[in-house]
Amino acid sequence: MRARHALANRREAAIAVALIGLLGASCERPPQPPTSISRFPADLANRELKPAGIFEDGWISPIASLNLYQPEGKPLLIVRGMVPKIDREDYRTSVEVRVDRHVVARQSLGLGEFTLEAQVPAMPGKHRIELTFDNPQILPAGDGRAIGSRLSFAGFEPAARRAVGTDIVAPGTGIRLGSCWQVLETFHNETFRWVTNDARILIAAPRAGTQRLEIALASGPGLEGKSFVLQARDPSGRQVAAVEVRGRQTAELLLPVEAGENDFRLHVDGGGHATPGKDPRILNFRVFRIEAD
Repeated sequence: MRARHALANRREAAIAVALIGLLGASCERPPQPPTSISRFPADLANRELKPAGIFEDGWISPIASLNLYQPEGKPLLIVRGMVPKIDREDYRTSVEVRVDRHVVARQSLGLGEFTLEAQVPAMPGKHRIELTFDNPQILPAGDGRAIGSRLSFAGFEPAARRAVGTDIVAPGTGIRLGSCWQVLETFHNETFRWVTNDARILIAAPRAGTQRLEIALASGPGLEGKSFVLQARDPSGRQVAAVEVRGRQTAELLLPVEAGENDFRLHVDGGGHATPGKDPRILNFRVFRIEAD
């Protein structure tokens, strides 16, 4: 009798251990790709990354893609790299960044290092990131690979990680930059972003009312440096505010906002003139600073 009881107890214990193991296994997080890559070739070893067109030495093909994991919150998607000089001093290429086949950024690039930043929707989880360069180069010295650039970083970073003053909008202000902004530039100790047209500003408002926005900006070659009317439009294209800009100044816009996130576009009529020199971009105006109170 005692032997049968002992055997039954051992069986019950074994079943309990097995059940605990199964429950523990069911609670384990499935494998995920990294939130970013920056070390080559080490970071390419993650099987969930599933890279395509990314070489072990960091060079990437004209079309390259990878899986990345977007964390909680509203991070920035950032791509850093370098366009090499192979043949021409005036070489330029354009890069398009897609997340799950949706375009989040486009930028014209010259030679040297570059940084692309894109605001992305708050959608935590695995996403497919694709980079497309429209003017590939061929690596010299018998290498022969067609490349778009050399990648140094691709991944998600919290917007708050960026230091105050590193962009035209300081973090923690309730203002975010949406699409259609050119890459952040610094020239003669001034930091700014160029705009062709319809650059988006996203404003988080605690309540409905009027939001006062200050924008330090200046006319560019696309407008031939002339005065212009800066319009703020809502997503339907309706003008909600406007101000005349003469030369370089700080303009004030009074924007009607609802509680939550509000989407506005900075629009100008006319413009579109070519930029003198070798820059193929249309640079209608540039913005140095955006503040709200």
